[in-house]
Amino acid sequence: MKKLHLIYIVTFLLAFSVTATAQPMAQFAETEFDFGNIGELDGAVTHRFVYKNTGDKPLVVSKVYTSCGCTSPAWSKEPVMPGQEGYVDATFDPRDRPGAFTKSITVMHNGKSIQDVLYISGNVQPRPEPVSAEYPYTFFDLRLKKTTVNFGSVSKGETVKQTIEIYNPTKADLVVEPDNDKIPQYLSLTVSPKVLKPGAKGEIKAEFATKKCDGWDYFDFQAGILVNTYSYKLNFKSIITEKFTAEQIKNPPLIEFPNGKDVSFKNVEKESTVYQKLTYSNTGTSPLEIRAVRNFSDCVSYKINTPVVQPGENGTITIFFNAEGKKNLVTKYLTLVTNSPLSGHDNVVLKISAQIAE
Repeated sequence: MKKLHLIYIVTFLLAFSVTATAQPMAQFAETEFDFGNIGELDGAVTHRFVYKNTGDKPLVVSKVYTSCGCTSPAWSKEPVMPGQEGYVDATFDPRDRPGAFTKSITVMHNGKSIQDVLYISGNVQPRPEPVSAEYPYTFFDLRLKKTTVNFGSVSKGETVKQTIEIYNPTKADLVVEPDNDKIPQYLSLTVSPKVLKPGAKGEIKAEFATKKCDGWDYFDFQAGILVNTYSYKLNFKSIITEKFTAEQIKNPPLIEFPNGKDVSFKNVEKESTVYQKLTYSNTGTSPLEIRAVRNFSDCVSYKINTPVVQPGENGTITIFFNAEGKKNLVTKYLTLVTNSPLSGHDNVVLKISAQIAE
């Protein structure tokens, strides 16, 4: 009897074991794939992940999810019998997605593991910039990368250079040359090549010799170039500063305002123009010069009556206020830029206020 019970138990366990292992199993040959470098405009790329059903029942993939809308899947829709192979295709669209990427594909099925996660990766090389983006400015048919050159901060006496890149997008030659009648003496322009062939690139070299100009501080100017005899203007900017010697620092000019730095106009009639003289002194040991005046106001103007003031002497500047279109209290500012190397004397801010009469 005991022997019979033992036979029943062994038979039951074998049957249970067979039933427990009788299920589908997905075994992927690979779970990761690197596309390497892909051109952004080369179109979508696809990789096929192959799996084998190593179980004892048909394997059915019910759904495939991707981590991004840029990746679309396709897969074997029919049941994959034991010992047979199925696939999951992952298609990646690189358009508008420059740079490195890693995307996941989740495969849902009736196998033992329920799901498998696959990965694709790569690097999308950006599309070439269109000519209109690389050379956004146009003079006649010539395209330029810029039409304004900022030389930045330059010490008086220095010579600085910059280049403007140019391109001929047409099917005809373009003759590009400096418009010498419209170039200031402190700037020189050279164009290379002078005749720009179709599809060719060139450059305009600008050389700014600050020692030849009278400007100081913020300095804006223009210069002309000719494109097939048509004249165009290029814009140039710089901040011209002074490099002081040890002697200048030791014996500086000093600007002082004995009656204060505020200019106040009271009861200004509408549409009228009024003015005041402001007195300043040089309390230093070398001549004082007002190099420039920063004025960003449409209603305030000025006249420097004494550009150079010797030590111990006084100078004046006349401030004009135009009340046209103004009302109530108006406050503006002027900044005097001097040749003093000392802070507080190099850039001096004047406050200009005007009370417009009702």
